Amino acid sequence: MFPDTRPEVLKRSIKELRAKNPKVKLYLSVGGATYKFPSRMSKAQIDAQLKYCDFYGLDGIDLDYENSPACYKSGTKPVCATDKQLTDLIKDWGQAVEAHKKETGKPFLLTAAAFSVGAYYNGDYLNAKP
Repeated sequence: MFPDTRPEVLKRSIKELRAKNPKVKLYLSVGGATYKFPSRMSKAQIDAQLKYCDFYGLDGIDLDYENSPACYKSGTKPVCATDKQLTDLIKDWGQAVEAHKKETGKPFLLTAAAFSVGAYYNGDYLNAKP
């Protein structure tokens, strides 16, 4: 959390940081361990976050998806209740970011920190629980 709530102070700080390190990439991180993503983010929510990034001159969005996986075994594959939510989230954001890049003509990055259950129910992890 930035210690000052005035937008001009944060903008000035970002400008000073970029002057010292022009290659630095700055992201708006959305989510976290205590944030519960909605089943779908509305276009208005996504657009507001893109507008925020533009206002502060940020380079992209980082989706910090830490929703509990709540997985179970279906046949030989793990199935997680949140798979569709994560897939939809990435799809919606991916489309919005591509449209944003075309609209602004500037590069814009989308990254994600998300859980993986790929090893569960396979090999040594055959009976493991996520």
